[in-house]
Amino acid sequence: MSELDILVGKPMTKNIGGVELTLHPLTLEDFDVAVQAASDDDQVRAKGIIALVKRTLEKSYPNEKNLMKKIGLRYMADLVTFCLEVNGLSGETTPLEKGGDQQMKSDSQG
Repeated sequence: MSELDILVGKPMTKNIGGVELTLHPLTLEDFDVAVQAASDDDQVRAKGIIALVKRTLEKSYPNEKNLMKKIGLRYMADLVTFCLEVNGLSGETTPLEKGGDQQMKSDSQG
């Protein structure tokens, strides 16, 4: 067993909308979407989060691409949070919270 085996991401399972979803984390090849999701620019961050969710779902359920397009918006908040969590991006400040923090700062200054 290599030392790098310890660093391989592990899948996580969570109930969303009454369905047990098992998501697999993204890898170094997907680092670009993590960077986008953490952007200070709202539009870039939104696109990055969408890409992160899509890639995470595609990696976890590669034969379900048509169904992925039909997931209802009512599940998006939970799904985004879960995708961030499985990819290790849900800490004290997640990409979503980062944008909210900036909005609060600009609201208090303006």
